[in-house]
Amino acid sequence: MKRGKKSNKGKKTPARKKAADSSLIKSIKRVALFKGLSTVALGKLLAKAEIKTIQKDEFVFHAGAVSDGPYVNLQGELRIENNGLFLSNVDEGESVGEMGVLNDWPRSADLIAITQTKVLFIPKVHLTQLMKKDGKIALTIYKNAVMILGTLIRNKNIVMEFSKILDDSVLAATSSDEIKYLQPNVE
Repeated sequence: MKRGKKSNKGKKTPARKKAADSSLIKSIKRVALFKGLSTVALGKLLAKAEIKTIQKDEFVFHAGAVSDGPYVNLQGELRIENNGLFLSNVDEGESVGEMGVLNDWPRSADLIAITQTKVLFIPKVHLTQLMKKDGKIALTIYKNAVMILGTLIRNKNIVMEFSKILDDSVLAATSSDEIKYLQPNVE
C-alpha cells in the first residue's frame, strides 16, 4: 500500500501462538515499557497480541486517530512524521504509541513503515484489562512510562540548552548594527 492510502494495518498473526517462543519473549523483555516484567507477565501480555507485517510506505496509524494500542518494532524501519515532517525513527526493539494508550490521547503523529516491517501490536483493551487485574504489572508499566517520559524531557532540555548556547553565540558574533537591522522598526 502506498503513502496516503488507508492502511489495513498489515497481515495479522496471533502472537499467542508465538508466546511460547522464547525469542519473542526475549525481544519484548528488552522493550523499555516492559522492562522488569516477569516471563509469566510477558506471556499474559502476549496472549492477545498480534504480529503484523506492514508493507513499505504503509501507514501504521495516522495523527488524530484513536490510540488503540502500542506497537513494538520487531523487524524493519518505522518513521514518525507530523504533517510530512520527520520527527524520529522507531528502531527495532522500540515501542511507540504507549503514551496515548495510557492517557487516552489520540495519536500525535503518523507512523509509517520505511521498509517492510514486522510489529507486535498489543490491543489497548487487553493491556488495560491486564493492568487492572494485576497491580504489579500496572506499577511496572507506569514506572517504565515515567522513565521514558523523563528521558524524553531531559533530552529535550539538553537540546533547548544547546540551542540557547548557539543563539547566544550568534548574537555575540553579530555587530550591534546588524542587530538593529534585524529588529523590527517599532514607532
